[in-house]
Amino acid sequence: MTSHNDHQNDQSAHPAKALEISRETLLRCAQLLANGELDWPSGLSHDQELTLTAEVRQFRRAGLVRFIAAQIAADIAHETKAKAHEACT
Repeated sequence: MTSHNDHQNDQSAHPAKALEISRETLLRCAQLLANGELDWPSGLSHDQELTLTAEVRQFRRAGLVRFIAAQIAADIAHETKAKAHEACT
């Protein structure tokens, strides 16, 4: 008869096998994580976690760049509209 501790020791001696996830699925997960639409998945290998972390960072960085670019474009459009209005008055 095995005890609970024997079962725990057996699990730590043989860690659970990492999930087999395609690169495509990993990228989709990264996008969902970056958007806050998914909780961090469990069961990933160390390499998969590193890849996922890097991809999430890249998606967040790209989103931030798009946001900043949109704000700059909106400021330019506002200034152009204001100058055009001043020229007409």
